[in-house]
Order: sequence, then structure tokens, then C-alpha cells
Amino acid sequence: QPADGYIACCQAIADADLRRQVGALKLPVQMIAGSLDGSTPPELVRASGQLIAQAAYAEIQGAGHLPCVEAAPQYATILNAFLKEVGHA
Repeated sequence: QPADGYIACCQAIADADLRRQVGALKLPVQMIAGSLDGSTPPELVRASGQLIAQAAYAEIQGAGHLPCVEAAPQYATILNAFLKEVGHA
């Protein structure tokens, strides 16, 4: 990622407030956070999930911002269980 592109992306989303849109979701949602995520901390993910009526929250210990890469087996277990629960697997 070129530094200029990364900086521009950060500037574009720095003041984004999507709470209204997130709160309008009316479908089951699985929130997954990495316990070591510094850019999207678990507290923020959990708080976002509380805005959604049908949200479940899971935290993967020791994972950072990309738990799907850093802890793929744990991530897959959480996601597969959610998909089974909502009837998509």
C-alpha cells in the first residue's frame, strides 16, 4: 500500500459515524473482534453490536485487526457456527 493512499483512506474514514446505519440493521449479525486490535478495539466492536437487535459478539484472544488471517481456525469456527445458527450452512 503506498503511504499516500493509506493516509488518504485514513482521512476519509476518520470522522465516519455509521451508528445510525448500523442500528437500522434488521438481520442477524456476527461481530468478531481481535482482542489486540488497536484500530477497531473490541470495546468498539461490542458497542456497535449493541446497536443491532440480532447481533452476537465473539472475541478472539491474541488476534489483532485481521483475526480472519491471524487466527483463521478460530475465526472459521465462529463464522461457521453463526451460519449454521441462522440457517445458511
